[in-house]
Amino acid sequence: MSLNSVKRGFSSPDLWLLLGWMLLGGWLRFTNLASKPPSSIEIATLGFSLGHGFLGMPVEQVIDLKTLLQPLWVDSALTAQDTVTHLMQESTHPPLYFWLTHFWLQLWSPAGELVSLGAGRSLSALLGVLAIPALFGLGWLAFGSRLVAQLAAALMAVSPYGVYLAQEARHYTLAVLWIIASLSCLVVAVRRLSTRSPLPLTVICLWILVNGLGMATHYFFLLVLMAEGAVLAGLWLSTRQGWLKWHIQDLVGANWRRIWIAAIGSTIATLAWLPALRGVSDSELTQWIRTDLGIGEWLEPIARLLAWIVTMLVILPVENQPWQVIVPMAMLLLLTLYWLVPAVVLGMRRQLATSNHRLMGLIIGGFVGVSLALFLAIIYIQGSDLSVAPRYHFVYFPAFLLLIAAALAMSWQSARSEASTRESSSQGNWLSRLPRLPGRQVVVWAVLIGLIGSITVVADLSFRKSRHPDMLAAEIVQAKTSTLIAVGYETHAEIRSAIAIGYELARSTFDQTASPNFLLLKEKADSQLFLTSLSQGINSLSRPLDLWTINLPKKLDLSRFNCQKAHRQDQDTGYSDRHYFCK
Repeated sequence: MSLNSVKRGFSSPDLWLLLGWMLLGGWLRFTNLASKPPSSIEIATLGFSLGHGFLGMPVEQVIDLKTLLQPLWVDSALTAQDTVTHLMQESTHPPLYFWLTHFWLQLWSPAGELVSLGAGRSLSALLGVLAIPALFGLGWLAFGSRLVAQLAAALMAVSPYGVYLAQEARHYTLAVLWIIASLSCLVVAVRRLSTRSPLPLTVICLWILVNGLGMATHYFFLLVLMAEGAVLAGLWLSTRQGWLKWHIQDLVGANWRRIWIAAIGSTIATLAWLPALRGVSDSELTQWIRTDLGIGEWLEPIARLLAWIVTMLVILPVENQPWQVIVPMAMLLLLTLYWLVPAVVLGMRRQLATSNHRLMGLIIGGFVGVSLALFLAIIYIQGSDLSVAPRYHFVYFPAFLLLIAAALAMSWQSARSEASTRESSSQGNWLSRLPRLPGRQVVVWAVLIGLIGSITVVADLSFRKSRHPDMLAAEIVQAKTSTLIAVGYETHAEIRSAIAIGYELARSTFDQTASPNFLLLKEKADSQLFLTSLSQGINSLSRPLDLWTINLPKKLDLSRFNCQKAHRQDQDTGYSDRHYFCK
């Protein structure tokens, strides 16, 4: 497909409609951006990006709120080199996004002040908006269809999963852009191979550069490269007369030789991160995803993986809600899947039966399929359960949306809903006799239900954070006496959780005379030493004293310090917290 054909394919209505999707997606991503509490990993992004580290935090001693929040203070004397240095010493992530965020925060956060959570999240939100036209471009490039491109942009704009990623101060939306760019190069390469024409050197250089930047953004980009390599290998094997008949001359011919150049260049860019990659799996910060699945737990990762896939299209508030909300929401979700799944399956069949869409359908579908297979291999063979957190599934997110958009485009173009019913009923499925939405109504419903789901994400009713420091802070600020918050930690992940509480306290209004103090305690094997550190902290403050313990033993006997457990209303804050009153 030439550049001139692309220009002829676009019209003013197309561009205006794309702008509308971008405005809708921007509204969803920037609404309530700073209202939701920060998570521990967002604290890491902000602290490292500002050039601070977390290992220098004072421990085993009482510190005030300002000292605890020191990693979140904007210091103009810190440079991007400080960001990279602390990140590589204390974290398991490559530096590109943190480096960009450093300069972004310098623009929007005044020096000498506490960093703005909204400013920290806004870069991710902006990149999430840019993914909308990017996927539009990939849809047009792959399928040469304005309808597919517009549907891809629409699904990206209203994807609840996409909004969730964009409203986190994390690097996933930047990685999504690199994935879209890398898939665009893959599409060009496949088209060149299908027409037996050499891949332009500019595309080769761009492909290598994009893949290198992808690895510098997130190490999971390696899975993208592996999936693309598997797709190209499958393409080569599918052109052979027999699975065992090797044609080495094809692999070293002019067309494939340039593919090899791109592959070797991307491999070199990946090998540069090999020392860091080797340390990631052994890091204490990644041990939480290590798993040893029992016999009764083998299907749980698959169920979670399917759930995250569904949320890329639709999500409704069913978590931590009363049953009066869960039941109707669950029924609406099942009804939506009942309408969407047959339409998508039928659309994929028609797509594969269409000569000008078949190749790209196989390429994009193959990429998604291989990515999912890699996830399952990591879960069941390596023993790292990547299904426990939705954020890891950004690897195949844009390709999945494009695949769904291509399938729904076929439903949109179907003449009458009866045709769909007749085709389904020919298989003798009793479900086919149940009422279904016509093709175009299914597409409209997919966009509408995605929009509704994204609004629930914006309102913090879906993709809720596992910990709620705002809820805990709201209780703590009610104290009229001295306050001590004792936090047990193993790594700086728990220290970041304490900082998240402190950040919410800093955003709250409380009596300055009762400004909370913190005590970071490393749980020791010798409980007597541990209690000694805790007692020293308690005795260093005036009585009466409100004492909060977080991540400390539940059966902690503090009666010897004249501290009794306080009566409080049960709240699921996500923390292992206890409240004591010390006279």
